[in-house]
Amino acid sequence: MLVPSALLNRDPRGYEAPDEFRPERWRAGSDPAVPFFPFGGGIRRCVGENLARAEIESVVPVVLSVARPEPLAAEPEPMVQRATVLVPRRSLLVRAAQEGLVEAS
Repeated sequence: MLVPSALLNRDPRGYEAPDEFRPERWRAGSDPAVPFFPFGGGIRRCVGENLARAEIESVVPVVLSVARPEPLAAEPEPMVQRATVLVPRRSLLVRAAQEGLVEAS
């Protein structure tokens, strides 16, 4: 059985404004109307899931604690499907504004 996760995760019946980035949708305790299925399942489950989760839980919070990403484009990039994931068409071009960085001596 093939589940098109790119379509499932953009289903407007399950997510209001599905093309907008709203990370609160996946916070612990939230109860989405449709299943969240980012890494596939069964025998073909993504082998990089554990690494991706480790990065999301440890690296991303550290980076966001010291830098604030600001998009370079005035309008959001349209999403396109590459392999099994959705990505911004021209990548995600951002400027990192530093917040409270202290240089090590």
